[in-house]
Parts: sequence; structure tokens; C-alpha cells
Amino acid sequence: MSNKDDNSIPPFADGRDRSTGRFAKGWRGGSGNPHAALVMSFRRAMLESVTTEQISQMFKDLVDAALAGNAEARSEVLDRCCGRSVPADMLGEIGELAENIEELRTRIR
Repeated sequence: MSNKDDNSIPPFADGRDRSTGRFAKGWRGGSGNPHAALVMSFRRAMLESVTTEQISQMFKDLVDAALAGNAEARSEVLDRCCGRSVPADMLGEIGELAENIEELRTRIR
């Protein structure tokens, strides 16, 4: 019989249901990150202090710096527009892992 149907079995001390390992119904959980509210207030203050036009101008200035040869600006523009690049050796490792997974799948079948 599962813990859902049997209220006589108390959850573990960490609030998890004994049969499923999930948090038991009514468990209030942890207090979370104590700094999250403070960080959110900082972000809100920053967002409220800048306009869309100002951000657009900053990005135009960044693009101009990139076009003028600033390597850091060029890297930032490309990262923001195209996503960060993945090192080539990591791509090789990913390919190797994919091959290993496929080999394991064929063995299991």
C-alpha cells in the first residue's frame, strides 16, 4: 500500500514520502535562497533605471567598437547574437559519447 493511501506511515525526516521518495503532501520544504529577494530587488532597480532606447544605443556602440577592431567587443556581439562558441575538442568528445551510446543501445537490443 502506498503512503498516499496510508496516513499511518509518517514521511522521512526530510519530508519525503517513504514509498515514492517525493516530498510528502503538505511538506513546506526549505526556506530557499535567503539572498534571492535582495538580488531580485537589485535587478528590478537596474531595469527601472535604463530605457529600451539606452540599451539599444549601448548595443549600437558595442557593435561600432567591434567593427572598429575591438576584439572584446567583437566577441561579446557574437556571443550575444549567435550564442557562445563550444570548444572544438568538446564537440569531438560529444561525438565520441554519442557513438558510445549508440553502441550500447545496439548491445542492449
